[in-house]
Amino acid sequence: MKLGIQKKYALTLSIFLLVVFSLSCWGIVTFASALTRENIEKQQYAMTEIIARSIDDKLGTWLAAIADIGLTVPDDIFHDQAKAQQFLDERSGIRSMFNNGIMLLDKNLELVAENPYISGRRGKKAAELESFLRSVEKNGLPDISNPYPNPNSNAPSILMAVAINDNHDNLLGFLAGSINLTSDYFIEEIMGFKIGKKGYLYLLSNERMMILHPDKSRVMKQAAPPGSNKLLDEALLGFEGSGETVNSRGIKQLASFKRLRTVDWILGCVFPRDEAYAPVYRLRSYLITASVVIIVFSIALIWILTTRITFNLKNLTMQVSLIGESTPDSYKIIIDGADEVGLLADTFNGLLTKLAGKENDLVSQRDLLKLKTIELEKALEKVKLLSGIIPICAWCKKIRNDSGYWDQLENYICEHSDADFSHGVCPECYEKQKKEIEEMENDTD
Repeated sequence: MKLGIQKKYALTLSIFLLVVFSLSCWGIVTFASALTRENIEKQQYAMTEIIARSIDDKLGTWLAAIADIGLTVPDDIFHDQAKAQQFLDERSGIRSMFNNGIMLLDKNLELVAENPYISGRRGKKAAELESFLRSVEKNGLPDISNPYPNPNSNAPSILMAVAINDNHDNLLGFLAGSINLTSDYFIEEIMGFKIGKKGYLYLLSNERMMILHPDKSRVMKQAAPPGSNKLLDEALLGFEGSGETVNSRGIKQLASFKRLRTVDWILGCVFPRDEAYAPVYRLRSYLITASVVIIVFSIALIWILTTRITFNLKNLTMQVSLIGESTPDSYKIIIDGADEVGLLADTFNGLLTKLAGKENDLVSQRDLLKLKTIELEKALEKVKLLSGIIPICAWCKKIRNDSGYWDQLENYICEHSDADFSHGVCPECYEKQKKEIEEMENDTD
């Protein structure tokens, strides 16, 4: 199908406009996505860092508290269970921190006293705490144990302990306090913090043990295996920051990680990418809708404008197509406007005028030629031509006619043409005849 110049022009501009708007929308959405991601990652990491610092401060405060209390433990208390129990009962403030209980153990790790008191436990060795408590003894500083499930509630718990030495730096025993990590005053910093609708925080040990998580079925269990969450793998190797990742369940996320200072734990903050980019998706929808409206309006405007612009050109084309139905001298192209099409029409009209003059001259020459042709035909009608082989006598020059008679040359030519004769004597014959006459006269004499 052939397209007119107006349609070609309009179609070209429409395609150009469509491409420009599409690329512009793609560029805006891409830039907005990158900017949104950058801002979310910065804000999310800053928030993770603040919460991690808060947890560190709280753990540090508790660790300092048990260390301070350890300094007040009398040297003889580990040999007097009643005195040891009274010492713990009088410290109600520390009991509010260590909600799982506090205990005194001698240097052989046998339980001397505990608060709250549990019948039948005194004098028993805490073998399960030996590795941790011997590490505290060796380092000489208060320390925090790895998370462990509480035997009674199965809730994730930690143990803080400090070694008690005499004046000669000899080990007397240990003061230890256990904390339930799911208690309100601790968990509110993590589980109570909301990130959008589906974002959350979790706490992970360096051995991939999930300490705290909104999904309670995952607490105190191994986290995703290596390779299932690449950014988490990097965090376990020392990475701190934010980035895009895919968790073990295939959900795309923006994740931030910060390692705690007081313990070898990692605080993770995740935000589903679909929710994080929801403003960008809305922006993309708005841009697409606005672009479609603008493109449709622009294409309609382009078609209207190109129709107006090419109107004179189409008018010129139509008038030129009608020239064959009229004589050039009686036809004139009429175009309103002083643009290039109007100038073209004026030039074309000038050419038509010149062409009409040339055609009139040609008609005159044709009529003259026709007249001359008629005159020539009339002249030819008067001319009779002799043709073919004419039988003529070699001696007397008579010509044999169609009837077989021999005619004089003059008679034959007169009969077969419009020619006529006037007799005379040529110089040669005159001399010859004159000579013959003179000879005859001489003979007579």
